[in-house]
Amino acid sequence: KPAAVRFWPTCPGAREMGFDLSKLGPGAFALSYFGKVTYLERCEALRRVGREIDQEKPATKRLLVDFSYATSVEEQPGWGADFMAKVIAAPEIGDFVAVVGTPHTDLLKAATQVCATRGITCRRFNSYSEALGWLRIAASDSK
Repeated sequence: KPAAVRFWPTCPGAREMGFDLSKLGPGAFALSYFGKVTYLERCEALRRVGREIDQEKPATKRLLVDFSYATSVEEQPGWGADFMAKVIAAPEIGDFVAVVGTPHTDLLKAATQVCATRGITCRRFNSYSEALGWLRIAASDSK
């Protein structure tokens, strides 16, 4: 795995959550969460990732989102709609998104709804290597 840039949250109410953003190749990034993660913190991370991807302006954008080392935090009622609105308004995150280690099904449902709204192909995988393989194939098939 390439060297990562570690970010710490700047959003209100942040706790011991962080994320690594690794560049996997042209237009390809891996976002790995660790620690306790709330929807506000996920939104903060996705906004930063969107800015990083947007600066590169690749033809095909690929994002691997890894929750394998994250712990789900109890969410407030209505978080899903708010999360979707924030992510839809965020900078572009990719054409293909692979999700690994989803902490709970509500998050996966919200993520796939956001992706569908934005025309992004999103899939969930059981392993990092499976997700990475799919992203490589998806990118080559889209050319």
